[in-house]
Amino acid sequence: WYMISIVHIYNRWRNSEIRCYVNGQLVSYGDMAWHVNTNDSYDKCFLGSSETADANRVFCGQLGAVYVFSEALNPAQIFAIHQLGPGYKSTFKFKSESDIHLAEHHKQVLYDGKLASSIAFTYNAKATDAQLCLESSPKENASIFVHSPHALMLQDVKAIVTHSIHSAIHSIGGIQVLFPLFAQLDNRQLNDSQVETTVWGVGNRQEWREILYGSTQNFASLL
Repeated sequence: WYMISIVHIYNRWRNSEIRCYVNGQLVSYGDMAWHVNTNDSYDKCFLGSSETADANRVFCGQLGAVYVFSEALNPAQIFAIHQLGPGYKSTFKFKSESDIHLAEHHKQVLYDGKLASSIAFTYNAKATDAQLCLESSPKENASIFVHSPHALMLQDVKAIVTHSIHSAIHSIGGIQVLFPLFAQLDNRQLNDSQVETTVWGVGNRQEWREILYGSTQNFASLL
């Protein structure tokens, strides 16, 4: 996984600057004489592809959440965003939204409100409806779109969403559906040579259920 960040820094009296970061580290920079007029309107915007969508100019692979900010990010902000990992897809509004342990100075940079208020638009695989990718910036942010902000995924593009262990267990009916499987672990099993095999040495089935129930409660509390 790589996090690529491209920052455009506007300078009034000299050439503007382009900086490229990979995984939170500056790898390249240079001056840019091309003037960017923020008053211009653009009728098309492509992510991971050119306008023609020809095979030589289309990104092939998995793409995580995409963010475009209306303000130039500083190195500390970019590094802190990288600490959130490839699965982050929120809007930098709540400190408790991520399970990843972050240093306090990173939390301060991420959740001081500056990042959230400067999101121009953002897309991620979880916010999709069929081939429509929904724009997910905070509702209170001013929209930069003239028409609908939602994007259409090109042909053969698919949204892939992974789920946490807690969600996976919940989808099959909860941890209780595994009880019958665990309860059979101490059953006597005979192979072709009639050799007895005991997986768990629990004295009786009632003791096993009590141990299993206590372990399950602890496991569920961790999730």
